[in-house]
Amino acid sequence: EQESLARAREEGELVGEKSKGKA
Repeated sequence: EQESLARAREEGELVGEKSKGKA
């Protein structure tokens, strides 16, 4: 569970960065 949470958090951060870059 911890691994999936960490992975989802990393993916979320990457998506956030992409959103900020596009926006």
